[in-house]
Amino acid sequence: MTKRSIFIVTAVFTAGIFFGCATLFSSQTYDVQKDVIFKSVGNVSLKADLFLPKKGNGRPAVVVVHGGSWAKRSGDMESLCKDLAAEGFVVMNVTYRLAPVHLYPKALDDVRDAIAWLKHSAAPLNINPEKLYVWGYSSGAHLALLASLDGTLGKKPLWQAEPPPISRPGPILHW
Repeated sequence: MTKRSIFIVTAVFTAGIFFGCATLFSSQTYDVQKDVIFKSVGNVSLKADLFLPKKGNGRPAVVVVHGGSWAKRSGDMESLCKDLAAEGFVVMNVTYRLAPVHLYPKALDDVRDAIAWLKHSAAPLNINPEKLYVWGYSSGAHLALLASLDGTLGKKPLWQAEPPPISRPGPILHW
């Protein structure tokens, strides 16, 4: 064999071992179901991506809501969803109807309906409905907050205390 042939054989063998081991050690601990329709309004189908851990019973679940000024979809929500799923959370990465075509409260209604859909699907998705959370960025955080204030969805705050007594209204922001 020539030096070139030995080099090529060695390179192919090394690459095979490297990529084989990478595949062996990077086995994904969750499955992904893309474009699951959770709501239809007229001719608009709202979809979500579900990240489902392969193991565990009565898993916690998180509805993830993207940002984008209520008018576009922005933010790297998929990386967050993968990280949460790898830690054992069922994750529902949702879409909502966007402004200016769909005005308030349409987006909020969509997020509430996504939460209700996930709660209704708790048994088949092996979710503990007492451990249902909402996570959002920017406008998604705003929608997550508003949806979390809806007591009919059965969510509980992570922290709760008695509100402080208010003697007079004060400024919310002070520059």
